[in-house]
Amino acid sequence: MKPTIGRIVHYHPCVCRDASDPDTSPIPLVTYAALVVDVHRDGTPILRVFPDAGDSYIVDCGINGYNVDGVTRTDEPAMGHWNWPPRE
Repeated sequence: MKPTIGRIVHYHPCVCRDASDPDTSPIPLVTYAALVVDVHRDGTPILRVFPDAGDSYIVDCGINGYNVDGVTRTDEPAMGHWNWPPRE
């Protein structure tokens, strides 16, 4: 499947602990619904992310968009990536 405007995807932001936090338990994976609002010529999407609280925000998955490496698609949910929702 390729991203097209209007499709819904899952976005998993990077969640980091403060270096001074003594908690060493694994950080849970956070999943937000995101809408593909545009697509670059190379096929990478621009997402409007809808967190469960607060305002929505844009994540540009293209190279030099959100960060130097871009935000890539993964088959399995992983922090800092997006994926297609599972089909039931």
